[in-house]
Amino acid sequence: MSKIDFELKDRIYQLYEDDLITQREAEILTQVFSYPSRKEAAQKLGIEHQSLSACISKLIRDRVLIKVRKGVLKLTDDISAINRQISYAPPPPKEVPLVISDDERKWMLQHYDGRKRSEAAKILGRSKYDINRMALALGLDRKY
Repeated sequence: MSKIDFELKDRIYQLYEDDLITQREAEILTQVFSYPSRKEAAQKLGIEHQSLSACISKLIRDRVLIKVRKGVLKLTDDISAINRQISYAPPPPKEVPLVISDDERKWMLQHYDGRKRSEAAKILGRSKYDINRMALALGLDRKY
């Protein structure tokens, strides 16, 4: 295994910190620049050679990597040339607490049939999602 120089490792980490590459892509880049062949890097990462090549192709397409010549890659010097959107996924909404009235509880316990959620939703005036949550809360159904 050849040593990866500190400057290159630092640039990879900086791209990761700026959300321009994922953690897995940072690991892949580190291994690609550490080993002389992609096959060895893939073995070290525990992935198939084709998966590594696909990831590298994606990084080249997004201009994170520059293909100098066949088999020789270089990390881009110009961050503004990288063609990636900084991905920010908002956190999932907090689940609203389920409120079940006494009448709904009574009806569910007497008439609920797991195969007819649409009918139960129409009768109770709730969504099918609420009917599923009520059935789970009352122990009439289970989550798979």
